[in-house]
Amino acid sequence: MHPLGVVRRTFHKAVWQRLPRGLRRAALQHVMSAITPRPSRSPRSDEGPIIVAGFLRAASGLGESARLSLEALRHCGVPAHGWDLSETFFQGGSVPCPHLASPDADLSGPGAILLVVNAPFVSMALRAIPRPWIRGKRVLGYWAWELPQTPPDWGPGHRFVHAVCAPSRFTADAIATGGRQTPHVLWYPVALRAASLDPQSPPPTGTGVRVLTVFNAASSLSRKNPLASVEAFRRAYGDDPSCHLTIKAQNAQAYPEGFAALRAAVAALPNATLDERTLPLDDVHRLIASHDVLLSLHRSEGFGLTIAEAMLAGRPAVATGWSGNTDFLTADVGCPVAFRLVPAVDAQHTYDQPDTVWAEPDVDHAAACLRDLRDPVRRAELGARARAHALRIFGPEIFTERLSAILGRSTGDAGARVPLIAAAPQPT
Repeated sequence: MHPLGVVRRTFHKAVWQRLPRGLRRAALQHVMSAITPRPSRSPRSDEGPIIVAGFLRAASGLGESARLSLEALRHCGVPAHGWDLSETFFQGGSVPCPHLASPDADLSGPGAILLVVNAPFVSMALRAIPRPWIRGKRVLGYWAWELPQTPPDWGPGHRFVHAVCAPSRFTADAIATGGRQTPHVLWYPVALRAASLDPQSPPPTGTGVRVLTVFNAASSLSRKNPLASVEAFRRAYGDDPSCHLTIKAQNAQAYPEGFAALRAAVAALPNATLDERTLPLDDVHRLIASHDVLLSLHRSEGFGLTIAEAMLAGRPAVATGWSGNTDFLTADVGCPVAFRLVPAVDAQHTYDQPDTVWAEPDVDHAAACLRDLRDPVRRAELGARARAHALRIFGPEIFTERLSAILGRSTGDAGARVPLIAAAPQPT
């Protein structure tokens, strides 16, 4: 790009990000909805390639879900291509992602587009995809949301998709509450990461415990609720030097005031560390596998990707027993934490919907779960069950078969390549 173009783009981005969040979204929707053509009335999705469009090079949960979707389809022999929207949505683009389609590729004709972009931005995403690729294809929205009902600005997005998929029953119910469509539940194929999450060595057999909390402040520090993790750890272990809490966080600039409070809370615990590095995905997985317990006292999750990753690593998860992760985190394979429902008030305004609710986890119950997991035998048994369960339900074969059924196409020999799991019931 010409240097002047770089300057202009940087200026426009800076000005855009200074506008109020609600104003930005409303302006985008109004303009993009008016100029974006509707998808084909009679699409053909029973054959042809699947284009996965999303933040394929972004270091975020939505970026990872798009990458998992693309990799699962290709793993199972489905012709699938990626289209990266990271730059379009100012999401950054440092994560490598193979199998991205060239803008000159001939991907016209029948097939499907899996849009891993939430409803308010569907029209903008479609404008960023080469128009010939969209004609004749079935367009699926793959949407995640973290509260029991979706905001009003999700409504227009339904007009641009033929069907909606959701990564959990919780998100599906939230979308269905809007009365537009009944979404299909399609769990993320997290078992594709089983190799990088495979614990290379067993956890220590002593009485010490290494606890990990992972979150991204750009996804709302209030929702991720790391201060509750610090307090639960303190109540469970005090300043016992044989126990240690690691808070792995990123994007402090998204909420400086909240991060200041978190830094102060961590500094008050001599056996706690705040790690603010941005790490490659494999390094994050190694971090998970190097700890004994994952602690996630979130107030709500659309799916709970980090919880699923910990289970794949054979590490028991202590997590709020509400929202998306209840699809797979039960008392048989982890430690669901008791909670009460309170108005969803978010100081970052990302999820500020006081007319609906989210969870306030019981910190004393979480501390009791942590104390119980001080027993290495208990940790090992629960972690082994968690890993087996995650491998069984999050395989790429289940994802591909479920998506193929939604598209009305035969799975053929999908899953013949290096099967990772045995057959398991699909979500309904």
